[in-house]
Amino acid sequence: KAQTLTSKQQEARALYLELRTQSENGIVTRAAWYKGLEVAGITPHDKTKKQLKDKMVEAGVFLVREEGSRDEYFLRPDHISFEAT
Repeated sequence: KAQTLTSKQQEARALYLELRTQSENGIVTRAAWYKGLEVAGITPHDKTKKQLKDKMVEAGVFLVREEGSRDEYFLRPDHISFEAT
């Protein structure tokens, strides 16, 4: 089902995509994205940042790894991972 994003959500998505292209491995840390949301004037509020993160996951923009940890990061849904099990 197609997701309709508000203008703020579209800005947050664009920021993620920009940060992803700047990353060597296509991975964006939560800290970098949250800081970018503040710097870009999208939102300074932690609650809104979390809501935007949840919307990005729901819309399929990115997946979250290490959720809830200090090292939480985001990657594209089709990102190939070679994690050891």
